[in-house]
Amino acid sequence: MEENHFANLQNLEILDLHGNNISSLPDGMERLLRLRMLNLNENAFESLPFESLSKLPLTELLARKNKLSGTLIGPGVEGFPQLQMLDVAANQIQLIVDSAQPLKLPSLHQFTISMNRVTSLPDVSSWTSLLTINADENSITAFPEGFTSLGNLRHVDFTSNDIRIIPPEVSQMDSIAMLRITGNPLRDRKFTSLTTEELKDVLAARMEPAPQPQIGEAVQFGNGFPAAPPTNSSASLVAPVSGDDDDEGRLTDLDDFATPPTSAPPSPARSRSHTLTSQSWPMKQGGLLDRTDTQSSSLHPVICSKIAAAHTVREVRLQHNTFTQFPNSLSFFTDTITSLSMAHNQLTGESWLTEPIDLTALRELSLASNFITSLTPLTTNLCAPNLEKADFSFNRIVKLPVLREFFPSLTVLLVSNNRLEELEPESIKGMKVVDASNNEIAHLNPRIGLLGGTGSLERLEVTGNRFRVPRWNVLERGTEATLRWLRGRVPVAEMAEWKAKSGEGEDSFNEVD
Repeated sequence: MEENHFANLQNLEILDLHGNNISSLPDGMERLLRLRMLNLNENAFESLPFESLSKLPLTELLARKNKLSGTLIGPGVEGFPQLQMLDVAANQIQLIVDSAQPLKLPSLHQFTISMNRVTSLPDVSSWTSLLTINADENSITAFPEGFTSLGNLRHVDFTSNDIRIIPPEVSQMDSIAMLRITGNPLRDRKFTSLTTEELKDVLAARMEPAPQPQIGEAVQFGNGFPAAPPTNSSASLVAPVSGDDDDEGRLTDLDDFATPPTSAPPSPARSRSHTLTSQSWPMKQGGLLDRTDTQSSSLHPVICSKIAAAHTVREVRLQHNTFTQFPNSLSFFTDTITSLSMAHNQLTGESWLTEPIDLTALRELSLASNFITSLTPLTTNLCAPNLEKADFSFNRIVKLPVLREFFPSLTVLLVSNNRLEELEPESIKGMKVVDASNNEIAHLNPRIGLLGGTGSLERLEVTGNRFRVPRWNVLERGTEATLRWLRGRVPVAEMAEWKAKSGEGEDSFNEVD
Protein backbone atom coordinates (compact mmCIF):
# COMPACT_ATOMS: atom_id res chain seq x y z
CA MET A 1 0.00 0.00 0.00
CA GLU A 2 1.40 3.36 -1.02
CA GLU A 3 2.09 5.69 1.86
CA ASN A 4 -0.08 8.57 0.61
CA HIS A 5 -3.04 6.20 0.16
CA PHE A 6 -2.54 4.77 3.63
CA ALA A 7 -2.62 8.20 5.23
CA ASN A 8 -5.93 8.93 3.51
CA LEU A 9 -7.75 6.31 5.61
CA GLN A 10 -8.77 8.96 8.11
CA ASN A 11 -11.88 7.10 9.31
CA LEU A 12 -10.00 3.87 10.03
CA GLU A 13 -10.62 2.61 13.59
CA ILE A 14 -9.10 -0.88 13.60
CA LEU A 15 -5.88 -1.84 11.82
CA ASP A 16 -4.84 -5.49 12.04
CA LEU A 17 -1.49 -6.29 10.37
CA HIS A 18 -0.53 -9.28 12.47
CA GLY A 19 1.18 -12.34 11.05
CA ASN A 20 3.10 -10.68 8.20
CA ASN A 21 6.75 -9.76 7.73
CA ILE A 22 6.36 -5.98 8.03
CA SER A 23 9.37 -4.11 9.36
CA SER A 24 8.15 -0.49 9.33
CA LEU A 25 4.97 1.56 9.26
CA PRO A 26 4.47 4.18 6.56
CA ASP A 27 4.77 7.88 7.23
CA GLY A 28 1.59 9.75 8.04
CA MET A 29 0.32 7.45 10.78
CA GLU A 30 -0.60 10.52 12.81
CA ARG A 31 -3.29 11.31 10.21
CA LEU A 32 -5.34 8.27 11.20
CA LEU A 33 -7.23 10.36 13.70
CA ARG A 34 -9.80 7.68 14.57
CA LEU A 35 -7.50 4.69 14.95
CA ARG A 36 -8.31 2.87 18.21
CA MET A 37 -6.84 -0.62 17.79
CA LEU A 38 -3.49 -1.41 16.20
CA ASN A 39 -2.38 -5.05 16.00
CA LEU A 40 1.22 -5.55 14.84
CA ASN A 41 1.79 -8.98 16.40
CA GLU A 42 4.14 -11.45 14.72
CA ASN A 43 5.96 -9.16 12.32
CA ALA A 44 9.55 -7.94 11.95
CA PHE A 45 9.47 -4.50 13.55
CA GLU A 46 12.75 -3.44 15.16
CA SER A 47 11.24 -0.18 16.42
CA LEU A 48 7.91 1.64 16.37
CA PRO A 49 7.14 5.33 15.68
CA PHE A 50 5.80 6.04 19.15
CA GLU A 51 5.99 9.79 18.67
CA SER A 52 3.44 9.50 15.85
CA LEU A 53 1.40 6.82 17.61
CA SER A 54 1.07 8.94 20.74
CA LYS A 55 -0.96 11.46 18.73
CA LEU A 56 -3.66 8.87 17.99
CA PRO A 57 -6.62 7.88 20.21
CA LEU A 58 -5.28 4.34 20.58
CA THR A 59 -6.92 2.08 23.16
CA GLU A 60 -5.05 -1.11 22.18
CA LEU A 61 -1.49 -1.48 20.89
CA LEU A 62 -0.27 -5.01 20.28
CA ALA A 63 3.27 -5.73 19.10
CA ARG A 64 3.95 -9.22 20.44
CA LYS A 65 6.61 -11.41 18.74
CA ASN A 66 8.56 -8.82 16.78
CA LYS A 67 12.24 -7.77 16.85
CA LEU A 68 11.90 -4.78 19.14
CA SER A 69 15.05 -4.16 21.16
CA GLY A 70 16.81 -1.59 23.32
CA THR A 71 14.55 1.18 24.63
CA LEU A 72 10.96 0.75 23.51
CA ILE A 73 9.76 4.38 23.67
CA GLY A 74 12.22 7.11 22.81
CA PRO A 75 12.30 10.74 24.01
CA GLY A 76 9.55 13.13 23.06
CA VAL A 77 6.64 10.90 24.09
CA GLU A 78 4.82 12.03 27.23
CA GLY A 79 2.19 9.29 27.23
CA PHE A 80 -0.94 7.73 25.77
CA PRO A 81 -3.99 9.21 27.51
CA GLN A 82 -6.50 6.66 26.14
CA LEU A 83 -4.41 3.49 25.86
CA GLN A 84 -5.96 0.57 27.76
CA MET A 85 -3.88 -2.39 26.58
CA LEU A 86 -0.18 -2.51 25.71
CA ASP A 87 1.32 -5.88 24.75
CA VAL A 88 4.96 -6.07 23.61
CA ALA A 89 5.74 -9.59 24.85
CA ALA A 90 8.31 -11.88 23.22
CA ASN A 91 10.74 -9.24 21.97
CA GLN A 92 14.24 -8.17 23.09
CA ILE A 93 13.34 -4.95 24.90
CA GLN A 94 15.66 -3.78 27.69
CA LEU A 95 13.90 -0.59 28.82
CA ILE A 96 10.40 0.79 28.34
CA VAL A 97 11.63 4.41 28.51
CA ASP A 98 14.85 6.04 29.62
CA SER A 99 15.13 6.01 33.40
CA ALA A 100 14.53 9.75 33.83
CA GLN A 101 11.69 9.92 31.30
CA PRO A 102 8.12 9.90 32.71
CA LEU A 103 5.45 7.97 30.86
CA LYS A 104 1.81 8.81 31.57
CA LEU A 105 -0.69 6.00 30.94
CA PRO A 106 -3.72 7.01 33.03
CA SER A 107 -6.18 4.67 31.25
CA LEU A 108 -3.98 1.58 30.96
CA HIS A 109 -5.67 -1.63 32.17
CA GLN A 110 -3.29 -4.34 30.98
CA PHE A 111 0.48 -4.09 30.58
CA THR A 112 2.27 -7.12 29.09
CA ILE A 113 6.05 -7.28 28.59
CA SER A 114 6.64 -10.99 29.20
CA MET A 115 9.67 -12.73 27.65
CA ASN A 116 11.90 -9.72 27.07
CA ARG A 117 15.18 -8.48 28.59
CA VAL A 118 13.72 -5.63 30.64
CA THR A 119 15.91 -4.68 33.60
CA SER A 120 13.70 -1.99 35.16
CA LEU A 121 10.22 -0.56 34.82
CA PRO A 122 9.35 3.16 34.71
CA ASP A 123 7.52 5.08 37.39
CA VAL A 124 3.96 3.71 37.31
CA SER A 125 2.36 6.13 39.76
CA SER A 126 0.36 7.79 36.95
CA TRP A 127 -0.99 4.44 35.70
CA THR A 128 -3.95 4.74 38.04
CA SER A 129 -6.33 2.45 36.11
CA LEU A 130 -3.90 -0.47 35.86
CA LEU A 131 -5.41 -3.88 36.61
CA THR A 132 -2.85 -6.38 35.29
CA ILE A 133 0.95 -6.49 34.91
CA ASN A 134 2.45 -9.43 33.02
CA ALA A 135 6.23 -9.06 33.29
CA ASP A 136 7.41 -12.64 33.65
CA GLU A 137 10.70 -13.91 32.18
CA ASN A 138 12.69 -10.68 32.19
CA SER A 139 15.63 -9.34 34.23
CA ILE A 140 13.74 -6.88 36.41
CA THR A 141 15.65 -6.18 39.63
CA ALA A 142 13.05 -4.27 41.68
CA PHE A 143 9.40 -3.34 41.92
CA PRO A 144 8.79 -0.14 39.95
CA GLU A 145 8.45 3.23 41.62
CA GLY A 146 4.85 4.04 42.41
CA PHE A 147 3.81 0.37 42.40
CA THR A 148 2.32 0.38 45.90
CA SER A 149 0.17 3.44 45.09
CA LEU A 150 -1.85 1.58 42.44
CA GLY A 151 -5.22 1.18 44.10
CA ASN A 152 -6.88 -0.88 41.32
CA LEU A 153 -4.11 -3.37 40.58
CA ARG A 154 -5.33 -6.98 40.85
CA HIS A 155 -2.97 -9.35 39.01
CA VAL A 156 0.83 -9.11 38.88
CA ASP A 157 3.21 -11.65 37.37
CA PHE A 158 6.92 -11.10 38.09
CA THR A 159 7.85 -14.77 37.66
CA SER A 160 11.47 -15.50 36.64
CA ASN A 161 13.13 -12.12 37.15
CA ASP A 162 15.99 -10.84 39.37
CA ILE A 163 13.94 -9.32 42.17
CA ARG A 164 15.47 -9.69 45.65
CA ILE A 165 13.17 -7.62 47.87
CA ILE A 166 9.39 -7.29 48.03
CA PRO A 167 8.33 -3.91 49.48
CA PRO A 168 6.48 -4.38 52.79
CA GLU A 169 3.92 -1.81 51.60
CA VAL A 170 2.54 -4.49 49.25
CA SER A 171 0.71 -5.80 52.33
CA GLN A 172 -1.47 -2.68 52.24
CA MET A 173 -2.53 -3.18 48.60
CA ASP A 174 -5.96 -4.63 49.28
CA SER A 175 -6.87 -4.82 45.59
CA ILE A 176 -4.14 -7.33 44.67
CA ALA A 177 -5.61 -10.82 44.35
CA MET A 178 -2.63 -12.50 42.68
CA LEU A 179 1.09 -11.76 42.96
CA ARG A 180 3.39 -14.26 41.28
CA ILE A 181 7.00 -14.00 42.37
CA THR A 182 8.48 -17.49 41.92
CA GLY A 183 11.79 -17.88 40.09
CA ASN A 184 13.38 -14.79 41.67
CA PRO A 185 16.51 -14.70 43.90
CA LEU A 186 14.52 -13.42 46.88
CA ARG A 187 16.32 -12.83 50.17
CA ASP A 188 13.44 -14.63 51.86
CA ARG A 189 13.12 -17.79 49.83
CA LYS A 190 10.06 -18.90 51.76
CA PHE A 191 8.07 -16.17 49.99
CA THR A 192 7.98 -18.24 46.81
CA SER A 193 5.87 -20.93 48.47
CA LEU A 194 3.31 -18.55 50.01
CA THR A 195 -0.06 -17.64 48.58
CA THR A 196 -0.71 -13.98 47.90
CA GLU A 197 -2.69 -13.56 51.12
CA GLU A 198 -0.06 -15.36 53.20
CA LEU A 199 2.62 -13.16 51.67
CA LYS A 200 0.66 -10.05 52.60
CA ASP A 201 0.36 -11.28 56.17
CA VAL A 202 4.12 -11.79 56.51
CA LEU A 203 4.89 -8.42 54.92
CA ALA A 204 2.35 -6.71 57.18
CA ALA A 205 4.18 -8.04 60.22
CA ARG A 206 7.37 -6.35 58.97
CA MET A 207 5.82 -2.91 58.73
CA GLU A 208 6.75 -0.44 61.46
CA PRO A 209 4.58 -1.12 64.50
CA ALA A 210 1.85 1.34 65.31
CA PRO A 211 2.18 3.46 68.47
CA GLN A 212 1.22 1.50 71.59
CA PRO A 213 -2.24 2.42 72.89
CA GLN A 214 -2.79 3.78 76.35
CA ILE A 215 -4.03 1.40 79.00
CA GLY A 216 -7.73 0.79 78.54
CA GLU A 217 -7.83 1.90 74.90
CA ALA A 218 -9.14 -0.41 72.20
CA VAL A 219 -6.53 -1.94 69.96
CA GLN A 220 -7.03 -1.54 66.20
CA PHE A 221 -5.54 -4.44 64.27
CA GLY A 222 -4.17 -3.99 60.75
CA ASN A 223 -7.17 -5.80 59.30
CA GLY A 224 -9.56 -3.13 60.49
CA PHE A 225 -11.23 -5.09 63.32
CA PRO A 226 -11.10 -3.52 66.78
CA ALA A 227 -10.14 -5.62 69.74
CA ALA A 228 -10.96 -5.22 73.39
CA PRO A 229 -8.12 -4.34 75.75
CA PRO A 230 -5.95 -7.37 76.45
CA THR A 231 -6.73 -9.51 79.44
CA ASN A 232 -4.75 -12.05 81.36
CA SER A 233 -6.95 -14.87 80.12
CA SER A 234 -6.03 -16.31 76.74
CA ALA A 235 -9.34 -18.18 76.77
CA SER A 236 -11.19 -14.92 76.19
CA LEU A 237 -9.91 -14.69 72.63
CA VAL A 238 -12.83 -16.80 71.38
CA ALA A 239 -15.86 -17.32 73.54
CA PRO A 240 -17.25 -20.85 73.52
CA VAL A 241 -20.61 -21.31 71.82
CA SER A 242 -21.69 -23.97 74.27
CA GLY A 243 -20.40 -25.58 77.40
CA ASP A 244 -19.63 -28.80 75.55
CA ASP A 245 -16.14 -28.58 74.03
CA ASP A 246 -15.29 -32.26 73.98
CA ASP A 247 -15.69 -32.68 70.20
CA GLU A 248 -12.41 -32.11 68.40
CA GLY A 249 -12.62 -29.30 65.89
CA ARG A 250 -15.87 -27.87 67.32
CA LEU A 251 -14.25 -24.53 68.04
CA THR A 252 -12.95 -24.17 64.49
CA ASP A 253 -16.30 -24.95 62.87
CA LEU A 254 -18.41 -22.64 64.96
CA ASP A 255 -15.77 -19.97 65.13
CA ASP A 256 -15.86 -19.79 61.33
CA PHE A 257 -19.65 -19.54 61.33
CA ALA A 258 -20.16 -16.62 63.69
CA THR A 259 -18.27 -14.67 66.29
CA PRO A 260 -20.50 -14.36 69.37
CA PRO A 261 -21.09 -10.73 70.39
CA THR A 262 -19.46 -11.29 73.79
CA SER A 263 -16.21 -12.61 72.39
CA ALA A 264 -13.13 -10.66 71.43
CA PRO A 265 -11.89 -10.95 67.84
CA PRO A 266 -9.31 -13.59 66.91
CA SER A 267 -5.65 -13.13 67.68
CA PRO A 268 -3.79 -10.79 65.30
CA ALA A 269 -1.33 -13.60 64.67
CA ARG A 270 -4.02 -15.34 62.61
CA SER A 271 -4.14 -14.53 58.93
CA ARG A 272 -6.30 -11.68 57.68
CA SER A 273 -8.26 -14.02 55.41
CA HIS A 274 -9.07 -16.31 58.35
CA THR A 275 -10.05 -13.33 60.48
CA LEU A 276 -12.47 -12.18 57.83
CA THR A 277 -14.06 -15.58 57.29
CA SER A 278 -14.44 -16.05 61.03
CA GLN A 279 -17.01 -13.24 61.11
CA SER A 280 -20.68 -14.00 60.61
CA TRP A 281 -22.10 -14.26 57.13
CA PRO A 282 -25.21 -12.08 57.17
CA MET A 283 -28.04 -12.87 54.80
CA LYS A 284 -29.56 -10.00 52.88
CA GLN A 285 -33.11 -9.47 51.78
CA GLY A 286 -34.35 -11.73 49.01
CA GLY A 287 -32.15 -14.68 49.98
CA LEU A 288 -28.85 -13.00 49.02
CA LEU A 289 -25.61 -14.36 50.44
CA ASP A 290 -23.07 -11.67 49.59
CA ARG A 291 -19.39 -12.54 50.15
CA THR A 292 -18.08 -9.96 47.68
CA ASP A 293 -14.54 -8.64 48.24
CA THR A 294 -13.96 -10.51 51.51
CA GLN A 295 -10.57 -12.02 50.55
CA SER A 296 -12.21 -15.44 50.62
CA SER A 297 -10.65 -18.44 48.92
CA SER A 298 -13.13 -21.10 50.05
CA LEU A 299 -16.61 -21.59 51.52
CA HIS A 300 -16.62 -23.52 54.77
CA PRO A 301 -19.07 -26.44 54.41
CA VAL A 302 -20.18 -26.20 58.07
CA ILE A 303 -21.14 -22.58 57.56
CA CYS A 304 -22.95 -23.37 54.31
CA SER A 305 -24.89 -26.22 55.89
CA LYS A 306 -26.03 -24.05 58.80
CA ILE A 307 -27.06 -21.20 56.50
CA ALA A 308 -28.94 -23.62 54.24
CA ALA A 309 -30.81 -24.96 57.26
CA ALA A 310 -31.83 -21.50 58.44
CA HIS A 311 -32.37 -19.61 55.17
CA THR A 312 -33.49 -20.03 51.57
CA VAL A 313 -30.42 -18.94 49.61
CA ARG A 314 -31.39 -17.77 46.13
CA GLU A 315 -28.36 -15.70 45.10
CA VAL A 316 -24.67 -16.06 45.99
CA ARG A 317 -22.09 -13.39 45.19
CA LEU A 318 -18.44 -14.40 45.46
CA GLN A 319 -16.86 -11.88 43.09
CA HIS A 320 -13.60 -10.05 43.78
CA ASN A 321 -12.03 -12.80 45.88
CA THR A 322 -9.22 -15.36 45.55
CA PHE A 323 -11.06 -18.57 44.72
CA THR A 324 -8.97 -20.97 42.64
CA GLN A 325 -11.62 -23.70 42.68
CA PHE A 326 -15.35 -23.75 42.13
CA PRO A 327 -16.61 -24.34 45.70
CA ASN A 328 -18.42 -27.65 46.03
CA SER A 329 -19.99 -26.49 49.29
CA LEU A 330 -22.46 -24.60 47.10
CA SER A 331 -24.21 -27.94 46.77
CA PHE A 332 -25.91 -27.18 50.10
CA PHE A 333 -28.00 -24.68 48.13
CA THR A 334 -28.62 -27.00 45.18
CA ASP A 335 -32.42 -26.68 45.14
CA THR A 336 -32.66 -22.95 45.79
CA ILE A 337 -29.75 -21.00 44.29
CA THR A 338 -30.76 -19.29 41.03
CA SER A 339 -27.87 -16.83 40.57
CA LEU A 340 -24.13 -17.25 41.19
CA SER A 341 -21.31 -14.82 40.50
CA MET A 342 -17.64 -15.80 40.76
CA ALA A 343 -16.31 -12.95 38.63
CA HIS A 344 -12.87 -11.52 39.38
CA ASN A 345 -11.33 -14.55 41.08
CA GLN A 346 -8.39 -16.85 40.29
CA LEU A 347 -10.06 -19.71 38.46
CA THR A 348 -7.27 -20.83 36.16
CA GLY A 349 -6.66 -23.17 33.25
CA GLU A 350 -8.65 -26.38 32.95
CA SER A 351 -8.73 -27.67 36.54
CA TRP A 352 -10.92 -25.16 38.35
CA LEU A 353 -13.85 -27.57 38.77
CA THR A 354 -12.86 -31.19 39.42
CA GLU A 355 -15.82 -32.74 41.26
CA PRO A 356 -19.45 -33.15 40.14
CA ILE A 357 -21.92 -30.65 41.56
CA ASP A 358 -25.69 -30.28 41.04
CA LEU A 359 -27.21 -26.80 41.00
CA THR A 360 -30.57 -27.72 39.56
CA ALA A 361 -32.23 -24.33 40.18
CA LEU A 362 -29.36 -22.22 38.80
CA ARG A 363 -30.40 -19.78 36.07
CA GLU A 364 -27.55 -17.25 35.93
CA LEU A 365 -23.80 -17.91 36.22
CA SER A 366 -20.95 -15.41 35.96
CA LEU A 367 -17.32 -16.55 35.77
CA ALA A 368 -16.09 -13.34 34.12
CA SER A 369 -12.59 -11.93 34.66
CA ASN A 370 -10.75 -15.12 35.62
CA PHE A 371 -8.01 -17.09 33.87
CA ILE A 372 -10.10 -19.92 32.47
CA THR A 373 -8.79 -21.53 29.27
CA SER A 374 -11.42 -24.24 28.84
CA LEU A 375 -15.08 -24.79 29.68
CA THR A 376 -14.66 -28.58 29.77
CA PRO A 377 -14.64 -28.64 33.61
CA LEU A 378 -18.04 -26.96 33.54
CA THR A 379 -19.63 -29.25 30.97
CA THR A 380 -18.13 -32.32 32.67
CA ASN A 381 -19.01 -31.59 36.29
CA LEU A 382 -21.84 -29.05 36.55
CA CYS A 383 -25.43 -30.20 36.33
CA ALA A 384 -27.57 -27.09 35.79
CA PRO A 385 -30.48 -27.97 33.51
CA ASN A 386 -32.19 -24.62 34.09
CA LEU A 387 -29.18 -22.41 33.34
CA GLU A 388 -30.33 -19.57 31.09
CA LYS A 389 -27.49 -17.02 31.16
CA ALA A 390 -23.72 -17.59 31.33
CA ASP A 391 -21.04 -14.88 31.42
CA PHE A 392 -17.49 -16.04 30.60
CA SER A 393 -16.15 -12.64 29.48
CA PHE A 394 -12.53 -11.63 30.09
CA ASN A 395 -10.97 -15.08 30.31
CA ARG A 396 -8.60 -17.02 28.05
CA ILE A 397 -11.03 -19.44 26.42
CA VAL A 398 -9.86 -20.69 23.03
CA LYS A 399 -12.79 -22.86 21.94
CA LEU A 400 -16.50 -23.07 22.70
CA PRO A 401 -18.11 -26.46 23.29
CA VAL A 402 -21.73 -27.06 22.27
CA LEU A 403 -23.02 -25.74 25.57
CA ARG A 404 -26.70 -26.42 24.97
CA GLU A 405 -25.99 -30.15 24.91
CA PHE A 406 -25.21 -29.80 28.62
CA PHE A 407 -27.34 -26.77 29.51
CA PRO A 408 -30.48 -27.07 27.36
CA SER A 409 -32.09 -23.88 28.71
CA LEU A 410 -29.10 -21.63 27.89
CA THR A 411 -30.10 -18.66 25.71
CA VAL A 412 -27.68 -15.86 26.72
CA LEU A 413 -23.94 -16.40 26.25
CA LEU A 414 -21.41 -13.66 27.00
CA VAL A 415 -17.90 -14.66 25.96
CA SER A 416 -16.28 -11.38 24.91
CA ASN A 417 -12.59 -10.59 25.47
CA ASN A 418 -11.32 -14.16 25.29
CA ARG A 419 -9.12 -15.94 22.76
CA LEU A 420 -11.73 -17.69 20.64
CA GLU A 421 -10.26 -18.62 17.29
CA GLU A 422 -13.56 -19.69 15.72
CA LEU A 423 -17.29 -19.39 16.29
CA GLU A 424 -19.10 -22.41 14.94
CA PRO A 425 -22.88 -22.28 14.33
CA GLU A 426 -23.35 -25.51 16.31
CA SER A 427 -21.81 -23.96 19.43
CA ILE A 428 -24.35 -21.10 19.57
CA LYS A 429 -27.38 -22.76 17.99
CA GLY A 430 -30.50 -22.07 20.04
CA MET A 431 -29.03 -18.96 21.70
CA LYS A 432 -30.88 -15.65 21.66
CA VAL A 433 -27.99 -13.42 22.72
CA VAL A 434 -24.31 -14.08 21.92
CA ASP A 435 -21.51 -11.61 22.64
CA ALA A 436 -18.22 -12.84 21.17
CA SER A 437 -16.63 -9.44 20.61
CA ASN A 438 -12.89 -8.83 21.07
CA ASN A 439 -11.63 -12.35 20.39
CA GLU A 440 -9.32 -13.89 17.79
CA ILE A 441 -11.98 -15.11 15.35
CA ALA A 442 -10.35 -15.11 11.92
CA HIS A 443 -13.39 -16.16 9.87
CA LEU A 444 -17.11 -15.71 10.50
CA ASN A 445 -18.97 -18.83 9.36
CA PRO A 446 -21.77 -17.79 6.93
CA ARG A 447 -24.07 -20.47 8.36
CA ILE A 448 -24.35 -18.39 11.52
CA GLY A 449 -26.73 -16.33 9.41
CA LEU A 450 -29.12 -19.29 9.35
CA LEU A 451 -29.52 -19.00 13.13
CA GLY A 452 -31.64 -15.88 12.64
CA GLY A 453 -35.36 -15.76 12.17
CA THR A 454 -38.35 -15.70 14.51
CA GLY A 455 -37.57 -17.02 18.00
CA SER A 456 -33.87 -17.57 17.25
CA LEU A 457 -30.69 -15.46 17.48
CA GLU A 458 -31.72 -11.92 18.33
CA ARG A 459 -28.41 -10.27 19.20
CA LEU A 460 -24.94 -11.10 17.92
CA GLU A 461 -21.84 -9.06 18.87
CA VAL A 462 -18.65 -9.93 16.97
CA THR A 463 -16.80 -6.62 16.62
CA GLY A 464 -13.13 -6.43 17.54
CA ASN A 465 -12.14 -9.78 15.96
CA ARG A 466 -9.59 -10.65 13.30
CA PHE A 467 -11.94 -11.33 10.37
CA ARG A 468 -12.02 -8.75 7.61
CA VAL A 469 -15.51 -9.46 6.31
CA PRO A 470 -18.22 -8.57 7.02
CA ARG A 471 -16.85 -5.08 7.26
CA TRP A 472 -17.55 -2.53 9.93
CA ASN A 473 -20.26 -0.77 7.89
CA VAL A 474 -22.25 -4.03 7.99
CA LEU A 475 -21.63 -4.82 11.67
CA GLU A 476 -22.60 -1.34 12.82
CA ARG A 477 -26.09 -1.78 11.32
CA GLY A 478 -26.85 -4.40 13.92
CA THR A 479 -27.54 -8.09 14.27
CA GLU A 480 -30.17 -8.47 11.57
CA ALA A 481 -27.99 -6.79 8.94
CA THR A 482 -25.03 -8.97 9.92
CA LEU A 483 -27.07 -12.18 9.75
CA ARG A 484 -28.57 -11.12 6.41
CA TRP A 485 -25.08 -10.49 5.03
CA LEU A 486 -23.93 -13.92 6.20
CA ARG A 487 -26.96 -15.64 4.67
CA GLY A 488 -25.99 -14.09 1.37
CA ARG A 489 -22.83 -16.26 1.45
CA VAL A 490 -24.65 -19.55 2.14
CA PRO A 491 -25.08 -22.02 -0.77
CA VAL A 492 -28.41 -21.62 -2.56
CA ALA A 493 -29.69 -25.09 -1.64
CA GLU A 494 -29.10 -24.55 2.08
CA MET A 495 -30.64 -21.12 1.85
CA ALA A 496 -33.80 -22.52 0.24
CA GLU A 497 -34.06 -25.18 2.94
CA TRP A 498 -33.70 -22.54 5.65
CA LYS A 499 -36.43 -20.42 4.07
CA ALA A 500 -38.76 -23.41 3.96
CA LYS A 501 -38.18 -24.27 7.63
CA SER A 502 -38.22 -20.76 9.01
CA GLY A 503 -40.97 -19.37 6.79
CA GLU A 504 -38.79 -16.36 6.02
CA GLY A 505 -39.03 -14.65 2.67
CA GLU A 506 -35.92 -12.62 2.14
CA ASP A 507 -34.91 -11.04 -1.12
CA SER A 508 -32.30 -8.54 0.08
CA PHE A 509 -29.66 -10.75 1.66
CA ASN A 510 -27.17 -10.10 -1.14
CA GLU A 511 -26.87 -6.43 -0.31
CA VAL A 512 -23.59 -4.67 -0.96
CA ASP A 513 -21.09 -4.87 1.89
